[in-house]
Amino acid sequence: MHIFFHIPKAAGTNFSRKLVQATGATDPLTVVRPIDLAFLPDSVLNKKDFVGGHFGWAVLERIAGESKTYTILRDPVARIVSQYKYMVKLTREGGLRKGAMIRFVKRENRCVATKEGLTDILRDEEVPYIEGAFRNSATWTFVSDSNSISRWEADDNTLLSIAKNNLARVDFVGIVEEMDATFDLLSYQLGTQITNDSRDNTTDDIDFEVDDELIALIEENNQLDLELYRWGKKLFQDRCKEMLGKKKIALTPNDFTGSCWRNGVRADGASNAFYFLAPSVSELCIAPGDLVEFAATGSARVMRVDSSEQNGLVSVFVTVDQSIDPVGDGFPNKVLVESKAERRP
Repeated sequence: MHIFFHIPKAAGTNFSRKLVQATGATDPLTVVRPIDLAFLPDSVLNKKDFVGGHFGWAVLERIAGESKTYTILRDPVARIVSQYKYMVKLTREGGLRKGAMIRFVKRENRCVATKEGLTDILRDEEVPYIEGAFRNSATWTFVSDSNSISRWEADDNTLLSIAKNNLARVDFVGIVEEMDATFDLLSYQLGTQITNDSRDNTTDDIDFEVDDELIALIEENNQLDLELYRWGKKLFQDRCKEMLGKKKIALTPNDFTGSCWRNGVRADGASNAFYFLAPSVSELCIAPGDLVEFAATGSARVMRVDSSEQNGLVSVFVTVDQSIDPVGDGFPNKVLVESKAERRP
């Protein structure tokens, strides 16, 4: 089962849709409110192949089989501002139908989208919804649940330690501020290309002043999330570096045939070279010592790379340590290159 911990206003709607498609899930479950999951029998839950939404770490206790877990973190200040804008947008559009929620947003004119409106929310210590949505939401997601009744009695250091440990166990951690790299990492882990080409539930049309005073108040209310975000960002960057050391880049031999070449592969002598075109020398993505994988021949080690520029393109001739099959490994088949991490940006 694939499980996506969707922290509110952290690009989760788009990510969840892409994740469902990439994993091939046929019976996904989207959880809008934690209570929806609470009343779902375990027997029904465990028949799903994808569960994503607003719930906490405790859901894993209900999963019977193996699971893969995913989440995306967002800078807490940006997330809180976006959360407020989204509540304002829903109120304006009539999207809030629950009486208690409407009263919460409209109280003290909070639905006008102003610095004062968000300030009033962050200083309100009486409404439980504020605890769940505007104070350390990410941390509580990875402790138990954002709506946990014990959050007022918890020790901050203990909470943060639990959240960090659990976040480190999540199979995939993405970062909103680095979405292109996030989708690159996800593509690598799932073995399929996933593009970052859309956004959902945007609030770009709603704007108000976010000054240093408001930022300080947001940070004051989200100290745990700020630390967890820094921790999560390091996890993400470390995993990206690891990916760059293992990532297989696809190269396709040129279709050149003639003289001693066939389908872009040397066809005489040792037959241990292939030829392709690159946009520039800086984008060769291959060097001596790299491991390459051919469709027919299998794995080989790069012994030599020779390049020359002509007519705006770079011709690259790669020599490997064994013979290559011009038919099975030549154009249009792809050669997978496992590049060295230290050469990658």
